[in-house]
Amino acid sequence: MDKPKIVMLTTGGTIVSSGTNAGQMTGYTFLGIQVSDLLESIPPLADVAEIELEEPYRLPSSCVNMEAWLKLAQAVEKACDREDVNGVVITHGTDTLAYAAATLSCLLQHSEKPIVLTGAQLPMGVPGSDAAENLKDAFAWALSEGARGVRIVFAGRVIRGLRARKRHTTDPDAFESVG
Repeated sequence: MDKPKIVMLTTGGTIVSSGTNAGQMTGYTFLGIQVSDLLESIPPLADVAEIELEEPYRLPSSCVNMEAWLKLAQAVEKACDREDVNGVVITHGTDTLAYAAATLSCLLQHSEKPIVLTGAQLPMGVPGSDAAENLKDAFAWALSEGARGVRIVFAGRVIRGLRARKRHTTDPDAFESVG
């Protein structure tokens, strides 16, 4: 039996960063953190789904703007239009994750496939990192029967894209549902 296919879109943020003395820095090439390394560090993901990686942009969350989100929405729409794709998982910086989810919710209102955004408060490999768990949970939701539309999956919660708010900058349970 064929495994379901998930398109994973990476955009930057702490989840694909490396800690430095100066704080968190997006670390795709110059710090040696590759998105493929992120997936390889979580072997069960490859067991449950065929994962196709794409990178619409590489930006720290604080540098993301509407132009970037429109590019992301186009990539999501392209993936969701494919018959062989079951869902989309997006890694994003947490500072603007709720804004990205709201934007995608408005732009992609009638998606019949799950579009899941997640991130991390601490980079993968750092003691206490939430990256692996958030990513596993995001994939679990994206593969859930009946899942559809834009959601944030973070710290064990599933929150509608238009209802999410970041309530804390460092707490691993950083997001809540409004209303």
